Amino acid sequence: MNFIKNILKSGKDSVLSAAVKRIVTYYIREYGKMLNFKLDSVNKSINIEVLLKGEDSPIKITLYDYELISEGDEAIFSFERIEASREWMNILAANMLEEKDGKKIFRLPAEQAKLLNIVM
Repeated sequence: MNFIKNILKSGKDSVLSAAVKRIVTYYIREYGKMLNFKLDSVNKSINIEVLLKGEDSPIKITLYDYELISEGDEAIFSFERIEASREWMNILAANMLEEKDGKKIFRLPAEQAKLLNIVM
């Protein structure tokens, strides 16, 4: 029985990872390109490596203790903390991202929410 649960969880993780990767790619397309993406559902973390236009080296971003919340037609991506390899990005995230219940949140538009709601 655990074998079947593991297979189903692995499949769901793969689909969730692909959906989140697609959303991240959508949001950074004007600023650069994604080089690496890894979603770790066991540790609830996401590692992203991007090369932004005008930058010589990639930027690494890690989101810790993520959660995807479905609220009707809306999806909310929340996380405990964010760490970027550029200090200014950490400050920007602290100042620009909305907070709810002590976590940073990012509200997804309806079209991305539909994609995640199918997976969740």
